[in-house]
Amino acid sequence: MNYKEEFYGFHRESLNKEKLTEENTIIVFDTNSLLNVFRFAPEASKKYFEIVQSIQDKIYIPYLVALEFHFHKSETLLLNEVNVTKFKNNFSKNWNKLKSEAAKTLFLSLSYRNDIDNKELNTYLSDLLNSKELDIENKLVEKISSISENQTNIFNALVEIMQSKTGERYTQDMITKIEKEGEERYKNEIPPGFNDANKKLSRSYNGIKYQQKFGDLIIWKDIISKAEKDRIKNVIFVTSDGKRDSKTDLNYKVCVGNDGNGKEKYQIIGPRIELIEEMKNETGADFYLMDELEFMKQFSQEEVSSQVAKSISDTLLDFANIVSTSLKNDDKVKPFVRASSQSVNNRPSVIKRRKVTDVSELLKIVENDYEISDVIEEYLATELPNMDFENKYGDLGWGEFEYVTITEVEIEEYTFEDDFYEIKCTASINVHIDFNIVTKNPFYEESEDSEFEYEPSDIDGTFEISFIYDLDYDLFEDIDIINFKFYWM
Repeated sequence: MNYKEEFYGFHRESLNKEKLTEENTIIVFDTNSLLNVFRFAPEASKKYFEIVQSIQDKIYIPYLVALEFHFHKSETLLLNEVNVTKFKNNFSKNWNKLKSEAAKTLFLSLSYRNDIDNKELNTYLSDLLNSKELDIENKLVEKISSISENQTNIFNALVEIMQSKTGERYTQDMITKIEKEGEERYKNEIPPGFNDANKKLSRSYNGIKYQQKFGDLIIWKDIISKAEKDRIKNVIFVTSDGKRDSKTDLNYKVCVGNDGNGKEKYQIIGPRIELIEEMKNETGADFYLMDELEFMKQFSQEEVSSQVAKSISDTLLDFANIVSTSLKNDDKVKPFVRASSQSVNNRPSVIKRRKVTDVSELLKIVENDYEISDVIEEYLATELPNMDFENKYGDLGWGEFEYVTITEVEIEEYTFEDDFYEIKCTASINVHIDFNIVTKNPFYEESEDSEFEYEPSDIDGTFEISFIYDLDYDLFEDIDIINFKFYWM
């Protein structure tokens, strides 16, 4: 018995440069791998798109990938637009505060202040920064606004590539046939797609209707049809979907130990054997999987910089920690899921697998989340210096922020968006604040004491806050402080 023939899936040759350049090779992108053009950091996004452009003659886009791309492109682009708008609003709101803080910092750095006071310096600096010659505000807003324009240009260029590489529209009969086959495949856990067996939603567009749980299988059948029709030798599927632990219907994985916290760690060996065998038996083609970073390394004409590689790796790590769940019963509490970024908008997040099954789980995440704390800290760093505090000299000093601890969270109201996997919340967040009361020493010139005195202090407070928790990216977005109260001891 020839093992290479009998057990082909286990003996398939590794992907090499020769295969990449073979004429009968197609490169297929899943939906997220296309949308990541807009999610990666600017430099990484630019490099990624350049490589996509360079291999466009080998690209094939299954019809369902193109359709899902259009369903999700608006929300992806909107996130970038929202971030730009948020920046403009925050800039306008905080511009005067920034000038005031700059004046205060400059004033404190002066050794001699006999001829100028803080108010005078503040006025002078404001006049300077607002001068038409400098035009700082308009120039900065214009620069930030260009982000949306660049995204639009990239989107148009990507669509131009895609529309010439997209397969034919499906017939309803074809979809119905695949879904019927899918019911039997999922019962026997035949890949791909059986991890989505509990999905309940469906989509309709342009005369066709499909159940979302069969999306992966429909795409798979589309690829097989393309490979068979065009006598393809190598199929390369670019996706990061199979990297997450909960996804077992795409990659073959082995347990390689645990992470020290009792959680098992898995190593991806390659595509599921069943997929390799099915592609070979149906079309004669070899089947390969790779994520976006591996795609760039394989197809780039030059070495991918460590900065770009890290940026993409961080984003893919977020994807790897995504835990997808479906709505099991509309009458029950709707399950939440996730873990994270920056993603899309390059914000840091806690890289940690999270499974949110009820509001109490969400409370725990809010209590320990870096982004919520960062927003509160930023607010206090701005507000405390503008507040007056008594000090040991009996005069007034100003607050200098040190540290905040979230002590308790109560989610007062929330709504859950099925289509976008977002939870919109308002919450009451109790915090403990450590800060310094800073005072100018009135005896500074007469003694060897420091010019400024720092007196440690602390207070408790409550923030009323609104935010959106994105389950797909484990991101807290649109965090807005509605109200804040101090509780003096």
